[in-house]
Amino acid sequence: RWIDLGVYGGSAPSDAESAVDALCKAVGAAPPADVVAKAKAAAKAEALRALDAGSKSLADAMTASILDSCGYSAKGLADSYDAVSPEDISKAFGEMVKSKPAFAAVGDISAVPYHATIASRF
Repeated sequence: RWIDLGVYGGSAPSDAESAVDALCKAVGAAPPADVVAKAKAAAKAEALRALDAGSKSLADAMTASILDSCGYSAKGLADSYDAVSPEDISKAFGEMVKSKPAFAAVGDISAVPYHATIASRF
């Protein structure tokens, strides 16, 4: 199963190092259960609103779902979000921190830490 996680941030060039520090801290541990619950509720609501609006990305998800399990429903969509547990998130975070980080910076990058410096934090 493919898991794609990422964090994004922006800052003034002079604050680049502190922004990187904050991002590294944010992914240093899985979020607590209450944060997972709020994120699941928000993601589920967004997906159900997209279903109502006929979103193309949701149509793509439906197609994948049908190919995988030969069925699709709004209830199934909601249930798939409900099935995500804090343990699933913790496992995904564990896998993420074992992988090599990738990052990009644009603009004045003179204060951005080197890739090796960031990678050593994990």
